[in-house]
Amino acid sequence: MHRSSLALEAFSVGNLAWMAATVGLVFQEAESQLCLSYLADSQQRAGRGLVVVAVALVIAWLARRARLFLRDVSAGVD
Repeated sequence: MHRSSLALEAFSVGNLAWMAATVGLVFQEAESQLCLSYLADSQQRAGRGLVVVAVALVIAWLARRARLFLRDVSAGVD
């Protein structure tokens, strides 16, 4: 199985996390209701949830890359 390059993965994960966090912060800081599907308190929760998801995504990706790196080092792969 071919893995994508580290730079491509970092760009993709970083971009997704950045956008999720940005939308989450906008949802939290908005003075008015931004989406008809959310009430004001639901919009706040959705915003906090998006920020948590963004942070969790970055942590999970870093953990995965660390695990792959350690596996490759122990196997002697350059």
